[in-house]
Formats: sequence, structure tokens, C-alpha cells
Amino acid sequence: MIEKDFLELMPDTVTIYNHTGTMNQWGSSTDSYAAGVTYNCTVRSHGDVIRTKIDEQQVVERGVIYIWGTPTVTTFDKVVLSDGQIVRVLYIETKWDESAIYMVVIHFGEVLRK
Repeated sequence: MIEKDFLELMPDTVTIYNHTGTMNQWGSSTDSYAAGVTYNCTVRSHGDVIRTKIDEQQVVERGVIYIWGTPTVTTFDKVVLSDGQIVRVLYIETKWDESAIYMVVIHFGEVLRK
């Protein structure tokens, strides 16, 4: 449960649908998703485009989502902002203090062609 002071810092919501699909031996996947779970968060869109390389792919980062707590999220999951926009997860960070994980940060954007 989020303390009231921290909840005020999380004015947005995001719904995460965990990927439950499978991948065959040729790399094709069947996309299916579990029921969505909604979390309070803060969404920050970047005014400028940030280009970087992840796993040898050029990506454009469009923003970040800060979620208090430890939701389960991967780059295969469907992430939907409160306005209905589906965002592509580029990578995920976890923030730690001296005792445990306290926040998950989802970086979203798009993958460019090589």
C-alpha cells in the first residue's frame, strides 16, 4: 500500500497486462495477455527525443513511468497509459534503498531500424 504522501506524487495511472503468450522454435510468438493490473504512477514524457542503443538497436526514448512498489513487468508486456495509449517498453529499472526495491521505472519509446 502506498503512503498518502507518496500517493500524491503519483497522479497518473498505468495498466500492465503481463504477456502470457508463447514463442515457437522459429521465433514467432502468439501474443496473449493476463488481466490488467492498474497502478498509481507518474508519467513523464520527454520534450526532446533521446536516442540510445539497447542490445545493438537504435531506440528513441519518449518518456518514463515511475511506479511505487514492485510490480512485475517485462519488455514483452502491454503497458497502457491512462489516456489509452499503448507504449512500447524499452527497458526497466528498479530503484533500491538499504532494505528493498521501492520503485520500478519503465522507459518507453520506439525501436528504429538499424
